[in-house]
Amino acid sequence: MRPAPISFKLAPSLHVLARIKSLIYEIRGVKVMLDKDLADLYHVTTGNLNKAVKRVPSDERSPFI
Repeated sequence: MRPAPISFKLAPSLHVLARIKSLIYEIRGVKVMLDKDLADLYHVTTGNLNKAVKRVPSDERSPFI
């Protein structure tokens, strides 16, 4: 069972930050987050998150994508 989506205002509490940190994995020395976890943070579906990423030109994307 997955935890409920994170909901925070302008100043996230320590338990919210701890939960976000727990969603960051290290794979081959690179810190990553899964698309399903990012979608939960933004309260969108994984499919819509991936569509939004594809709409942004690759030269404008953050190095974190």
